[in-house]
Amino acid sequence: ADYADFCTGVRFSECVTYESSSPSALLRTSLTTFERAGLIASKFLSLSQLVNIGLLPWRLVAKQFGLPQLAPGNLGRSTSAATLAVFDELSRRLSNAEPGNVYFAHILLPHYPYSFDENCRLLNWRDWEKPFTGRDLTKRRHAYFAQVRCTTSKIDMLLKALDRSPAGKNAVPVSHGDHGSRITQVEPSHQSIGKFTASDVIATYSTLFAV
Repeated sequence: ADYADFCTGVRFSECVTYESSSPSALLRTSLTTFERAGLIASKFLSLSQLVNIGLLPWRLVAKQFGLPQLAPGNLGRSTSAATLAVFDELSRRLSNAEPGNVYFAHILLPHYPYSFDENCRLLNWRDWEKPFTGRDLTKRRHAYFAQVRCTTSKIDMLLKALDRSPAGKNAVPVSHGDHGSRITQVEPSHQSIGKFTASDVIATYSTLFAV
């Protein structure tokens, strides 16, 4: 993903970067033209200094144009939609893996927004959940777990593709996350000491490491 630069100053035979927030990925989804236009409008608004410093009342704008009632910092994200689209290409590459090859992939899933159900079907964009919204904790968790199941099915697809490759029978896959779900009642930080719980800490900092 373009979220972090893993290519500059590193020796590699090939480096492929996908744009994690590009609206072009939305063209390959079931979203209508109106829905895509709404997301793109949200992206532009998220860059507006008037919104970010509070001079433009976002909630009023959102209500006027039928956009989700989200905090300005979370507007217009389509990270998960852009990421899901790269799994097929990665699967194709892994199916051709040769002995001695090393593949490194930075995949932003099950990263928010939680826009897919457990079968990787795209949800109505107004139902896309994020960990930081003030909505019901259980609802956010269910949305996250559904996208985790979708992600797990895609990882299963990658492992099967690798298994079919010339290198597959002697390959070592490593999966490493970078943080937990971040679905909390109170964000654990030094400003909120005494307010957050052990569950908040686990949700924020736990991660996956599997070989």
